[in-house]
Order: sequence, then C-alpha cells, then structure tokens
Amino acid sequence: MKLHTLLGLALALALVLGLAVAQPARAQQSNNNGLHAVPVPKKVVIDGKLDDWDLSGQLDVYANFKTRNNYSAKVAAMYDQENFYLAIVWHDPTPMFNMVDSNFDIGSGWKSDCLQLRLKTDMVIGDVTCWYSTAAKKLSQNLQPVLTAIPQQAAGQLDDAQVVT
Repeated sequence: MKLHTLLGLALALALVLGLAVAQPARAQQSNNNGLHAVPVPKKVVIDGKLDDWDLSGQLDVYANFKTRNNYSAKVAAMYDQENFYLAIVWHDPTPMFNMVDSNFDIGSGWKSDCLQLRLKTDMVIGDVTCWYSTAAKKLSQNLQPVLTAIPQQAAGQLDDAQVVT
C-alpha cells in the first residue's frame, strides 16, 4: 500500500473518530436535587419584588437547555422564625394556560402549566400542585401528603395540622 493512501486512510479514520467524540451537546434539563432556603437578611415585604431577597440559593429550572430562555423558572427560598418564603420567576410565552378541568380531574393539573413542589420534612413528604384551570376559570391546587416514619414525639402534632387553601 502506498504511503499517501495509508496516510489518507489514517486521516479519514481520525476524522471519523473525532466526529464521533465531538458530538454537539444534546438538550439537557436542569439537574436540581434540592432547593436551599437561606435565612432572610431583613424583614421581607410581600410585594412581588425581589430586591430585598437573598438569592444566593436560587435555582434555574428548565426542561431543555436550548429553550430555557422561553420556558424556565428561577426559584429561591428563604425562611425566618415564623415563615417559609418562596419566589418563582417564570419565563413562559403562554403562562397559566392549563386545560385540565379541576372540577373533574383534580389530580392531573401537573400535565400542563403548573407549579409542582415536593415538600419533605422530618415528619412528612407532600406533593403540592398548583395551577390556573383555564377550563374551570379558577385557581386550583392539589395536595397529596405521603406519610413517612414519624418520630413518636411529633405524632400528636398531626392531629392539629390543617391545609389552608
């Protein structure tokens, strides 16, 4: 085999291997395993503005990295002695559009625009889904608590628990 043919084959093989290794990045969703709530830096005013918030624990949430500028949310949490604060800034060209009719199918709000939270404490895990039901023309929420192992000293506290909607 001639030297230039051998070099040509080697170059072609290197090019094919290089293309196989250097594939373009595939679409990826954000990989968030927990939201870190931080202490409030000062008194929080509930006014829709976040200029008094500590956003150091903020997460970017998106289903597809390539469409994150149109479909995503920034989520932050803070706490003080009495309250847990949650801020969400959405990017969505059609916000609050969910055709699940909460009058007939309260458990399926997650199938379209909604806010889903999984709250986990030392006592319970709860799934919360909130959405505007376009079909029913009202705000809707679904809370599904899932009990876990409850410490004996906290078991009596569940009798007094209430869900406020």
